[in-house]
Amino acid sequence: MTENIRRMCIYLNEGDRQGGKPLWQVVIEFLRAEGCSGATVFRGVSGFGGHNHIHTSNLADLSSNLPLMIDLIDSTEKINSILPRLDELVTEGLITLQDVQIYKYSYRRENLSNVHPWNVGDAMTPANHLITAQPPTSLYDAIKMLLNKSFRALPVVDETNKVVGIVTDGDIFTKGGAPFRLDHLQALAGDPLLLTQTLDTFRATAKTVAEIMSTPVVTLNRNESLVEAAKLMNTWHLKRLPVVDGEGKLIGLLSRFDLLQASLKQPRITVEANESPVPQLKINAYTLVDEIITGDFPRILEDATLSEALSRLMAARQHRAVVVNQQGKAIGVITESDMIARVGQQTRTGILQGLRRKLGLSTEEFALNLTTNKVSNIVQGRLISIPAGARLSQAVEMMAQEKVKILPVLDEAGRPQGVLTRRIILQALLHASEQ
Repeated sequence: MTENIRRMCIYLNEGDRQGGKPLWQVVIEFLRAEGCSGATVFRGVSGFGGHNHIHTSNLADLSSNLPLMIDLIDSTEKINSILPRLDELVTEGLITLQDVQIYKYSYRRENLSNVHPWNVGDAMTPANHLITAQPPTSLYDAIKMLLNKSFRALPVVDETNKVVGIVTDGDIFTKGGAPFRLDHLQALAGDPLLLTQTLDTFRATAKTVAEIMSTPVVTLNRNESLVEAAKLMNTWHLKRLPVVDGEGKLIGLLSRFDLLQASLKQPRITVEANESPVPQLKINAYTLVDEIITGDFPRILEDATLSEALSRLMAARQHRAVVVNQQGKAIGVITESDMIARVGQQTRTGILQGLRRKLGLSTEEFALNLTTNKVSNIVQGRLISIPAGARLSQAVEMMAQEKVKILPVLDEAGRPQGVLTRRIILQALLHASEQ
C-alpha cells in the first residue's frame, strides 16, 4: 500500500465564477497545469450549505445552482504546494483534507513514443499557406498581395526559393514612403473608389521589394524550440520569423500569434528525474494579469472629437486606445482603422488627410467634420477585456480566441487598470519557461 497520500475535496456551487469562467473549470485547469495526477468533478442533485438554501435540480429551472465537489488524490507534498493558490480561488466554499492509503492504482498508458515538446515546425504556418514576393516585385504589387490577408509580411525569395529578405507593414510605411499602413488601406474596403485612388498613388512609384525589404533576415529551422524562437523575437523586437530548411529555402513562417496558440495547445511533457529538461514555452499557473500589465496606454473620452482622437492614436505606439466614459469606465477600444471604416465618405477623406498631415505630406488643417464628430459615434461592438485578478492563462486563451492585439484589464467598476499586448505576454511566457 502507498503511504504519504492525501485526498482533497473541494465543495463549490455550480454558479460560482472567477474571472468570467465557472470556478470549477478554473480549479480543474489550475490542477492540470500544476501536474496533479487527476481530479474529478461531481455534480449533486440537491443540497444546502451555510446559507441554508436548498438547491435542487429542476427541469423547469435552467439556472439551478447545484452543489459540486472536486475530488483529488495526490501526494501530500503536491497537495500542500497547491493549497495557497486554492485558498485564493475558493473564497466561498469548503476544502477538506484526508490522509488515505492507495491499495491499487492502474490506468491504460498511452503510446507516448511520438509525443514531444512542440518545436517551430509544429507551430509555424507552412509555406503553402503563404504568399511570397521576389526582389523585382513592385511596391504596388506587394501591397496588393498583402491586402485583405490575415498576415502582415511577405517573405522575399529568389528563383530557387531561398529567403533573401522580408517585407513587413513597417517596411512599406517607412522605407516605401507610404502615407498609410496596410490596416488603413483594408479599412477602405467599403469605399472601393477611394481605395483604388489611394492604391494608384503607389502604382506611379518605381520602387521595388528589393529596395524596401529587411535584409539580412533572422530565420529559424523547424527543429528549434519555441523558447528559442520567442527569445529571438523578444531580443530583436520582431513579430514574425521565416522558417527555412538546411539550404535556406522557405518552409514556413512563425509569428507571435502562433506562439500564443502553441502555448495553449502543445502537450504537457513530464520529465523523469534522470532526464534533461526540454525547453517548453509554458504559462505560469500562478501569474495574474495584474503583475504584467502596462499602464502606459492612451485613454480617450467618448465625447472627444475625431481630430483629438486621431492625434492621440498617431502618437501611440500601439495605434490603439481605450475609450472611456465620464466615470472612467471602459466602453471600447478604438484604432485609426476603426475611424476610417466607420465614418462617412467626407469624414473618411478628412481622416486620411490627417494621417498625411502627421507625416508632413500635407499642410492642411484638420477638416471641420473631424472637429465636430465625436468618438462615441464610432465605438461599436462588445468590449473584449479581462478582469483584474484573472490568471495569465485566461488572458492568453482570450487573445488567441478573439485574435486581438491589445486586451484591457479592468477593475470591478470597469475602469481600465492597464493593458496586455502580445509582446508583454510573450515576455511573461519566456520568463515562466526559464524558471
